[in-house]
Amino acid sequence: MPVSLRSQTVDVRRFAINRPVESKYEARQEGDTLIIPVFEYVPIITMQLTLKEEVHVTTTVSQQEVFQNVLLNTEELVVERRSGAQGEWHRDDEKNE
Repeated sequence: MPVSLRSQTVDVRRFAINRPVESKYEARQEGDTLIIPVFEYVPIITMQLTLKEEVHVTTTVSQQEVFQNVLLNTEELVVERRSGAQGEWHRDDEKNE
């Protein structure tokens, strides 16, 4: 019986940036990679917002067709008819189409 298996992996990599920025910005998507900025306030003579690092989260999806052996249940129906109200039961081998 054919079944479909699907898996998804996530690769998380950190890139040190350490670059001063003027203001915060939102996470962004580049292809299959979600880039999440990580900010911190660094005390200098004045407080300055610095982009500390970016976290790149890449999603990879894989799918494969596999065959799986499964046990299938079967049933058989036997029809028996009776000859009259008090008669004996006998198997009805007649096939109605």
